[in-house]
Amino acid sequence: MIVSLILFAIFVLCVFLIMFFISSYIALAFLIALPIAIVYMMPAQAYVFINQPFGKLWGVDVLNLHILLAVWCSLIALILYSEFLAWYIHNQKFKE
Repeated sequence: MIVSLILFAIFVLCVFLIMFFISSYIALAFLIALPIAIVYMMPAQAYVFINQPFGKLWGVDVLNLHILLAVWCSLIALILYSEFLAWYIHNQKFKE
């Protein structure tokens, strides 16, 4: 569980750093491409990691796949929100 937490934290930190310092579009591409590349390059290890139980919630196993999907949804929502906000602020300058 600790290794999973560390890997997810590194993944989220990399996405945030790319989003803040480079581009949110590249962060979105990294967010999608890195897990796909890992599954393509190391399918057996990726399968074991994704199906490893992260913990239990009300008696139901929570797998690393569920955590990965939650991280994906959250980060994609943040990236889309930041892009929409940047677009909205940019268009407000021209209306005044």
